[in-house]
Amino acid sequence: MSRMLGGTLLLDTAKRSWSREVINELSIPYDFFPLLYESPQITGRVTKKIAKEISLKQGTIVFAGGADQVMMGGEIGNGVVVEMEGLASRIGTGGLLITVTDHPVIKPDKVLHTITYALSEKWILMGAILSGGSSLNWFLSQIVSGEGSKELNSYRSFFKKISSTSAASKGLLFLPYLEGERTLYLDP
Repeated sequence: MSRMLGGTLLLDTAKRSWSREVINELSIPYDFFPLLYESPQITGRVTKKIAKEISLKQGTIVFAGGADQVMMGGEIGNGVVVEMEGLASRIGTGGLLITVTDHPVIKPDKVLHTITYALSEKWILMGAILSGGSSLNWFLSQIVSGEGSKELNSYRSFFKKISSTSAASKGLLFLPYLEGERTLYLDP
């Protein structure tokens, strides 16, 4: 099941189904919503027409799949599949810290997102910031490039240079609130 569904606020995350309560409150006909499938479920096969358009063999099995981060080198690719036995950290435009749980953690007073996982009967606990990669980009363009050293102007060179530096070196601390925030508190 795609974790993207949780972003609609129409999914009952614990039940892994559309929330009839929310949908009824919004006066949207329930039959407007598509069937939901777990990620490993077969949802169909490539038709003759589509096979010609996308260069796949007719009859190729189509699975439900999952959201981009989860399926493509995300939690599954990093082996984060056993409850609380791993943590995936990724920096793209935003920054994510993700772990897996065997039960939904639905607590409005908590600061982590709980969303369905691509593995059936598992959920993700995720902390996300809106400006992970953009903070690195800002730092390189505003701070490092001002140093005049062309060798530090690439991410690879920069990370190599700072890899031996301890976190919060000499008391330096950066709070990445360049675009508002999602975790700890949703605040645009």
